[in-house]
Amino acid sequence: MQPNRRRDGVESSWAKKNTRLIWDIELGGRGNVKGPTEGPDVYHTSIPDVFAAGDTRRGQSLVVWAIREGRQCARTMDEWLMGRSDLP
Repeated sequence: MQPNRRRDGVESSWAKKNTRLIWDIELGGRGNVKGPTEGPDVYHTSIPDVFAAGDTRRGQSLVVWAIREGRQCARTMDEWLMGRSDLP
């Protein structure tokens, strides 16, 4: 599978615009950016210091999932940058 194409062969518009970045980032089976949601590397991608959440990681989904992941990812990034987080 080419890095800028989904499993069904359709070229992603995001990938088309960001080909340089997409070549270096690991994608999941559905063509989304791969990033764990649990453990020490939560929301980290295969590129050091790059995080992914919401539609980028899950694909199109309910907006409530994107909001939830955005908040969780913000907390993870805050902890990564500051060593702790006061975010809920």
